[in-house]
Amino acid sequence: MLHRKLVLVNAVIIILSMAIVSNVAVFTLRESAFRNNSVLFSMKTEETSNRINEEFRTAERLISDLSKDRNLTDLLSEETPDRKELEDTLSSITSGNVFDYVMVLPVSGQDVYVLSDNGGWIKQENMLKDYPEGSDIKWIFRPEGEACYRVMKAVYSEDAITAVVYGDVSLNNLTEKIDGFVTESGFDCRMSLLDENGNYLITSDLNGRTDIAENGDSLTVTESYPGNGWKTVATVSNDELKKVPDDDINRIYGSAAVLGFAGLLLMYVVTRKATDPIQELADSMQEYGQKGKYEHLPVPEDAGQEARILYESYNYLADEVNQSITNIQEISKKERENQFMLLQAQINPHFLYNTLNTIGWLAQNNQNEEIQGMVVSLVKLFRTSLNSGKPTVTVEQEIDNVTSYLRIMQYRYPDSYDIELDVSDEAKDYIIIKQILQPLAENAIMHGFVESSKDGIIKISARVEGDELVLKVSNSGTEIDLEMINKLLNNDPELADKHYGIRNINGRLIQYYGEGCGLKYSVEDGITTACIRLPLDKVREEYYE
Repeated sequence: MLHRKLVLVNAVIIILSMAIVSNVAVFTLRESAFRNNSVLFSMKTEETSNRINEEFRTAERLISDLSKDRNLTDLLSEETPDRKELEDTLSSITSGNVFDYVMVLPVSGQDVYVLSDNGGWIKQENMLKDYPEGSDIKWIFRPEGEACYRVMKAVYSEDAITAVVYGDVSLNNLTEKIDGFVTESGFDCRMSLLDENGNYLITSDLNGRTDIAENGDSLTVTESYPGNGWKTVATVSNDELKKVPDDDINRIYGSAAVLGFAGLLLMYVVTRKATDPIQELADSMQEYGQKGKYEHLPVPEDAGQEARILYESYNYLADEVNQSITNIQEISKKERENQFMLLQAQINPHFLYNTLNTIGWLAQNNQNEEIQGMVVSLVKLFRTSLNSGKPTVTVEQEIDNVTSYLRIMQYRYPDSYDIELDVSDEAKDYIIIKQILQPLAENAIMHGFVESSKDGIIKISARVEGDELVLKVSNSGTEIDLEMINKLLNNDPELADKHYGIRNINGRLIQYYGEGCGLKYSVEDGITTACIRLPLDKVREEYYE
């Protein structure tokens, strides 16, 4: 039973631990992937933006060079140059560059000349205001709805504008770069080109995602070109950046499962080895206790230190108990009956069985300090109770005996009660019959706290008051039924089978110390007190040998 409980509890702990560790590992892996992919995404965005900006810089440089070309300025000295000659000149200048189409519009004052459908020039009066002046370059996206963007600049001659030159660049180059980024980045993402006012010019609608929100759940990288204020904006969701290959996740969970299984197997073997000796001892003690005779048990070779202490203590106890039983059988029938029942009360197999089970449980949880305290209390209880077969002990020994018992019971019923001792130095050396406080403490625990699930204080006191030694066991638990306890102390036949420990103590006190020295109970302010008053002249030495 003990082993099964330990296996179950430890199995739950191991499984939960492996689940937590594996999930933390997956979370850490995803966070690492998020950091690395964020850097990679930003680098790829920057590379694409640099290529786009390089195209813009090339167009800007070419249009600036074109506005200063000597051949062109000579041709523009005429108010309306020949179209054929102008086109041939422009073709020779711009051949092989980024422009798909280049044109020059002559200017006269504030009037601009544009080509007509028949090849002539049409004057647009006062239209120069719509074109760039000075060193400014004007950028137009999709002029007249064409699939291109236009770069325009004024041509000067002796500080006067003589023409406006412009070049058209196909949008195919930009679209290929943006779509190429989405395809080659390795992420399910989006890239767009925006103008200086934040209006969308080009977006990867066809090849990339368009439903990625630019908020805290995504990463947005923006690169701008200062020449026109246009910017590339790349967006990818955080979930996309946290993606980890399924094989990596499966390896983590698989490793956790293997380690968990190995831990379960090791735990089963270790707990079996540690608990088997204790379980065997507990079962043997219960069996021998039912027979009324205690036999030596061999200490298992593989038993741990705690188990060896228990076996040795039990064997020592068995020798003492068997010897005491033999001695009891040699005295009078009445004394034999009283002493035998006293020993049975001292060495309750059920109490020992539960105590050993509690120690075994503490051993499996490595609570060595608690184990040591419990074993020391148990051994001290046995030795003080037996006292080499003597029927009497000092008050100090009796106090130690009941204190050891209370500490053991605190392990069985934790947080049920606290212990208070009030023992005067004057009272410690008086000699009294043994085992008169432990049954009273047991009654206080069981009926005052355990049965009612209350908690409180058990107080043990020993003081000299006048010519009497006064021993008290008080508790703040459930109040005792005084009417019932008085009937019990007066040997009411209806209660003959109940509360043997209290009746036994009362009878032994009267037998040893005479009438008037029995047990008395009282209840005051919720405190139940069992009180024993003994004449000092009868406790100065061993009253009975």
